[in-house]
Amino acid sequence: MIVTVVAGTGACTGDAVSRLRVYRVESGDTVSSIAARFSVAAGEIARLNELDDADSIRAGGGLLLPDADATRALPVFRPPQYRDDAPAACELSRYGDPDPYDRVERWGCWTTDCLSVGDGRRVCKCASDGGGRILVERTDSAVTLRWPGAGFMGDTRNFEVLEGDLDRDGRDELIVASHRYTSNGMAVMRWDLAILDGGDLDAAPVTFTVEAFGPHSFGVDAGSGTCDVHASEWVEADDPLLGAGNYFVSRAYRYHPGALEPRDAPVTAERLREGARAELRDEDPFVPERTTSVRWGTVRRVHRLAGEDRSFALELDVELASGARVTFRPGDTYDVGGPDTYARIGDAATRRVYPEGYAPRDHESLEGRGVRIEGFDDAGGDHEWHVVWLD
Repeated sequence: MIVTVVAGTGACTGDAVSRLRVYRVESGDTVSSIAARFSVAAGEIARLNELDDADSIRAGGGLLLPDADATRALPVFRPPQYRDDAPAACELSRYGDPDPYDRVERWGCWTTDCLSVGDGRRVCKCASDGGGRILVERTDSAVTLRWPGAGFMGDTRNFEVLEGDLDRDGRDELIVASHRYTSNGMAVMRWDLAILDGGDLDAAPVTFTVEAFGPHSFGVDAGSGTCDVHASEWVEADDPLLGAGNYFVSRAYRYHPGALEPRDAPVTAERLREGARAELRDEDPFVPERTTSVRWGTVRRVHRLAGEDRSFALELDVELASGARVTFRPGDTYDVGGPDTYARIGDAATRRVYPEGYAPRDHESLEGRGVRIEGFDDAGGDHEWHVVWLD
């Protein structure tokens, strides 16, 4: 496996970027012996790898080593933001900042901000005692679309509207990104995204949730020229070289009218450790290799849920191969809540999971699809969580 690691503050500041090397531990290795082999300080290896016990390393794992002449033969690779072949950002137009809207009483809101987006439409974010929501209104005051859009700390200005032709059909999609909240600790920003198709801006949007929304969220595919959606999130994973930890993961999806299609492309996974960023991989780090349970069935009914705490999500009524009928409801990524709660929906052909909260426009099209429900143990082994794979 070739691993990319770049260290230093250059990712954020533009300063010079120093490199780290990755060494695969062999049987019989110790930190001291590795340090002597590569003429680097054992204490620096322990610091870079957060080792409490300097010799608590395992064969097959990876160690970050300082850049030195003796380590130059070890693998090094530029992560996405430094790669020459990183996808170019899509040509999307961003509408300006929202303005307060004075006709809020009609919607039962105590504050509302809106953006005029052309074609006689405005996109508004509304906060009320019953929760936040996004509305699309025409100039004749008719509301054509609405969906949940929680306002972080009651803020209704924290949304953006982008415009661009994602599927190259000559008609621009509208992309509404609404900031849901910022977490404590790492200050991770969660955004609810909705894509309104350029062919029918009054039709229900495709919705999903990402973390760290920004220019990297839309990249041009070099082969087709289409604008791919790159949905990112933090995931607990165990990498063969860099070990267990929190990884920033990004998956590529192709937009089709009313739906996302997972691309069979490498999943980008970066681990932030002492300023280090690593690697490209083919497997999805969200999905462990070891399956703890498997059930097969057919989707009989799909219900689109909406609530203040999520944009949209899908409730799946599944007829299992045993003949039993089970209703699978969405849960948080790892807090699955029981055997009939799923963490994600996935695409069986590409073995890629859809973004959290994914709901296509025509959700009823999933009815009749075969499914494989796989259970996995969480990192602590406290409970089993599930992915519903669509055939």
